[in-house]
Amino acid sequence: MKEGTILSKTNLVDALPYIEKFATTLSLDMALPLGTNRVTRFPGYRPARGYGRDGFSVEIDGRFQFSFDVENLLVDYFVDKKFAMTVLWRAEQIKPLIRPSKITKEQALSMAREYLKKLGYIENELPLLSPKVNQWKWEPPGSGKAEMLPFFTVEWSWSKYTDWEYFKLEIDGLREKVTSFSTIYPRQDPPKSD
Repeated sequence: MKEGTILSKTNLVDALPYIEKFATTLSLDMALPLGTNRVTRFPGYRPARGYGRDGFSVEIDGRFQFSFDVENLLVDYFVDKKFAMTVLWRAEQIKPLIRPSKITKEQALSMAREYLKKLGYIENELPLLSPKVNQWKWEPPGSGKAEMLPFFTVEWSWSKYTDWEYFKLEIDGLREKVTSFSTIYPRQDPPKSD
């Protein structure tokens, strides 16, 4: 496929190399290369997260969920369903994670910045506010005491619409890996209401 080609709305085979490159760039715990035999869910076409964009979602190995923007040929959402705090909520999933983090908030931010750079995003050339880093907490029902978890969320808000997250990465402070990623890049202004 030649560079700059826009994929059809449901061309999974042509999108897999882009997803594989994303997985390699973020050093995901995913066996490579990817083939359609590893796809465990492919609902097909979906309206993409940005206005006027097309894309689809695909799940690999029953664990890795990707959202692919076919117009811009990029992954705009990823989650590792085995480790991401954004999907873990049961006590039996969270209790084993109550351990000291191997990294600090500052190191989580540094890792997130490095991953953005590896993906080709240049932080100081994008319309971003300063990043915010939050460490996850878990308070067992009825305990009245929150436990720190070794997971960090790093967010960059869009300078134009400050309540929109332009980039968001979750960093696992035990495995020192990205467990989720999302972006609204490139984003257009929302449609004007009549």
